[in-house]
Amino acid sequence: AEVLVLAGGWIEGMYLTTQSVGTLSTVTGKVALYHALTDQGKYLDKLLTLMDAINDSPYCRSISTSLRDIRAALNTIKDPSSVSDETIKNLAGKVNSLRIQVVKGGTA
Repeated sequence: AEVLVLAGGWIEGMYLTTQSVGTLSTVTGKVALYHALTDQGKYLDKLLTLMDAINDSPYCRSISTSLRDIRAALNTIKDPSSVSDETIKNLAGKVNSLRIQVVKGGTA
C-alpha cells in the first residue's frame, strides 16, 4: 500500500508539472520545465521497480502498465531544449489518464 501512496504522489507531481507548461511564457522557463520532466524518468524507474513487487492485483498491474506508457513517452524526449508541443501533449495526456484512473480506483 505504501508504494501506491508513493505512486500517487509521483503521478500528481507529474500532473501539476505537465499542466503548468502552458502557463510559461519564456522559452527558458519551458526548457527548465522540460529538464525537470526528463529528470523524473530516473524516479519513475525506481517506482516501477517497487510497483513490480506488488503486481499481484489487476489494479496494480494496470497502474504499472500506465506508468510504463509514461516512461515510453519520456524516452522520446532526447533533448529537453527541443521538445515539441505534440510530445508534451502526449505525455500530459498519459499522465492525466493515469491520474483519472487512480482517482476512480480502478482500471481505465
